[in-house]
Amino acid sequence: MALIYSGRRLLVVMTLLPIILLSQGNQIIELSNKNLKIKSNETSSVNAIVSTCNSGITYFITKYNYNHTNYRQIYRYNEVSGLIDSIQIDNSKHTKNLIHDNVFSIAVADSTISLLTDKFIYLFEVLGNKITNTSTITNKYSFNQIRKLSNNEYFLYVNYNFHPADSPHRHLWGKLLLKERMITDLKRMDESNAIFSHFIHQWFSIYNGLIAYSLTTEYKIYFYDTNFSKIDSICSNRLDSNQIYLNEIRSQNNYTKEGINAMLQKDEVLLKRIQKIFLLDSTHLLVMIKLPSSPKCLFDIWLKVHDKWELSTSTLVSNFYEANQTYTNNHELAEGFFGNVNGIVYNGNNEFTIVYFPFIDNIETKSFDLDKDYNSKINKMIKEKNLSYGVRKYKIKTD
Repeated sequence: MALIYSGRRLLVVMTLLPIILLSQGNQIIELSNKNLKIKSNETSSVNAIVSTCNSGITYFITKYNYNHTNYRQIYRYNEVSGLIDSIQIDNSKHTKNLIHDNVFSIAVADSTISLLTDKFIYLFEVLGNKITNTSTITNKYSFNQIRKLSNNEYFLYVNYNFHPADSPHRHLWGKLLLKERMITDLKRMDESNAIFSHFIHQWFSIYNGLIAYSLTTEYKIYFYDTNFSKIDSICSNRLDSNQIYLNEIRSQNNYTKEGINAMLQKDEVLLKRIQKIFLLDSTHLLVMIKLPSSPKCLFDIWLKVHDKWELSTSTLVSNFYEANQTYTNNHELAEGFFGNVNGIVYNGNNEFTIVYFPFIDNIETKSFDLDKDYNSKINKMIKEKNLSYGVRKYKIKTD
């Protein structure tokens, strides 16, 4: 039995890119790859990991409760000591829905841990590894992301291609005030990204109260303050080639499974799109760009100099081992950033912590073979019931 990784066979078709823009150096440095020794089974390979970071601690929980236990666990990984512990959420009148509902997002401010599901926002007061108080707020606007803005404010976000009969708001921002336990400052936003919301994406990022939001088929990124007022922008013509395909893609019925699959197929071979963005600080932005018909992507680094954003570097990166290539223990793959399963956390100082499953040691080979060097190792771990979560740490070079 092979996990989903057997589907990662690499294509040889590459999009031609302006050579002058591509960095020749390694932009991504893997600092470490550690086994967290939290065991699970192969079903976890498709179970998204939901994560956040606060005061040097990475918090994570699985999106689904595949094991159907009568409790759920939030894990905490200490970035300095490397120690890990957990907070157990037991079944009670306050949490009975949470036990088996999908967790879309997690945020932490001071001693409050917030979990966002389709129906509710759960607020847990924690002392040590014990929950001392639980309260809930109805998620009546269908938010699916929550992020810390300050110790008393969370940012709430949804950007999803709802059928008009299901929700009138396809892209909505709001705030959750912790002390008041109320949702406020609702603001409807541009909905042009919504039809791509069924695909992998992370179109917003927050750093110290600064909010960045990107379009996906156009190279336009806007910056907002904590009052959701636009204060800055980045605009480039680097994605203008998409325009000739957009009418064709938008003509699909994007509310049906067949329509979404048809869109996905055309998107895969035709469009170069912004897939994810990460604010590294107030003057550095990492933009991750999906390429058509390619297993690679572009990592653009934008730098703000003298109140003007400039493209600093653009690097073509691999998301997985490539056939027949040589790899040492110190490779610079960007595997952790791809997809929508890993828990990606930005720690500051250009460093990321990425929780993934299953843990595997970095492969060292003179000529990579997918079945021999990767699938066989995964299958052996499955047979021996030795699958566990891992954590990779990366550093992004910005110059």
